[in-house]
Amino acid sequence: MTLIFLFLSLLFTQISCGPIECGFCEAAAEVFLLDPTAFQDIDQLLQKICSDLPSSLEPACNKSVSALGVLLNNLDLFLKRQEEFTAYSICTMVNQCDIDCCVSNSPEQVHIAFGDDPHTTISIMWVTRQKSTPEAHYGISPNSLSIIQQGTVTTYTPGYWQGYINTVRLYNLNAGSTYYYQVGSDLTGWSQVFSFTTERNDSRTQVSRIAYIGDMGTVNSTNTMKGLSNLVANNKINWILHNGDISYADGFQQRWDIYFRQFESVVANVPYMVTLGNHEIGVIAALNLTVGYVHRFTLPGPYSISNDYENLFYSWNYANIHFLSIDTESTLDIAYLSPKQLSWIQQDLATVDRNLYPWVIVYGHRPLYCSGTVSDCTSMSELLRTDLEDILYQYNVNILLSAHRHNYERFWPVYRGVPEMTYQNPRAPVYIVNGVGGNREGYSNIGDSDVLPYSVVHYQRWGYGMLTVYNDTTLEYTFTDAQTGSVLDSFVLTRE
Repeated sequence: MTLIFLFLSLLFTQISCGPIECGFCEAAAEVFLLDPTAFQDIDQLLQKICSDLPSSLEPACNKSVSALGVLLNNLDLFLKRQEEFTAYSICTMVNQCDIDCCVSNSPEQVHIAFGDDPHTTISIMWVTRQKSTPEAHYGISPNSLSIIQQGTVTTYTPGYWQGYINTVRLYNLNAGSTYYYQVGSDLTGWSQVFSFTTERNDSRTQVSRIAYIGDMGTVNSTNTMKGLSNLVANNKINWILHNGDISYADGFQQRWDIYFRQFESVVANVPYMVTLGNHEIGVIAALNLTVGYVHRFTLPGPYSISNDYENLFYSWNYANIHFLSIDTESTLDIAYLSPKQLSWIQQDLATVDRNLYPWVIVYGHRPLYCSGTVSDCTSMSELLRTDLEDILYQYNVNILLSAHRHNYERFWPVYRGVPEMTYQNPRAPVYIVNGVGGNREGYSNIGDSDVLPYSVVHYQRWGYGMLTVYNDTTLEYTFTDAQTGSVLDSFVLTRE
């Protein structure tokens, strides 16, 4: 009787304030969440929810409840992810309840990224509730935004997200210049004024500072966001690298909106370069919820964003560094590098001019090395090493940045489990795990007996990294505790 009362109260509460399909779906999803394993197939859930309704309501009920069949058909994977889903979030994911993108009609969630040439190109993206012709007004003075560039507008429907994503690409910018800009249209209104600085022509001889985060959502990330905001406000960094698990959307599109509203003051003022993590692929592959990541970022190169979800990798150059972003994910939520991507990685690394770009840094979400007995650090990391480690060693990659494990860990340069106990001109890459931007899942524990012999240091503290490239021969990496602001780890890497 308690279950029936809960069902009826939820059903009629939701029907009174929204579409009837959403109400039926939420009521059924609430029953499903109480004990997912109680239903072996969708027919059992339909029988429990819809069979005793008046005949006029049965078609709508059957339609809405049947949409939950994709979860029952993939129940093991759904339960494995252990995400914090509500009945409402589940019903948006099966396209029965709508999500409003925005808190007002004005532009929001502004963020920027470098284009193919960081000296001269910038992409600006933002979200609006209404569709219009988007524009960016910009100039070298905040009081004179006289240059106007129109852009494009897109949207997506998986997840029943309701809103529009606006993109403006700026070309032919002056190198080493600070530009001020605002975005919007006469219909949607205008954002506040933000700014960005393009790469300098002499950047190869200047110091580059890049903040590095991984696995950051809207929970436990306040101090990290504050620390990065201070760095941006004081012009202490050139740009930010976020190595997967961005917002922890997990297929619930509203989390993207909340995240970008919280982080806008940072990522609207410095380029925000990202790669895909497992929390961007949604819960069930059949739901096609990687679409949020695909639509919300514009990144360099022809392979960075693709609607076939198999081209989510790219490379680009900044100062004297060649960056290569790899996609370590699969729709089965396990580590994977496609043959297409592996071929591309080898071709890309083979063409790097090490006189122009002496430093090569690869970043991908899942680690090749990490301490612990979980599959991420055993079978999954072994799979990635089998595919990639020889290639990284062959082309003398200097650093591989990873995340995914919610701890910080630094290794000696290592190849096939054999470390080089020095950071002075090593032949093997240095592996760094930094998945502690802050998220609802908490820390990943490492037992003292499980620490790999070539692990130098590890911490369970929320924080961020900083790559400081001084010149062609010297690079420094630091890890900062976001709560205290103190540097917990640092090392200097040199090359001849």
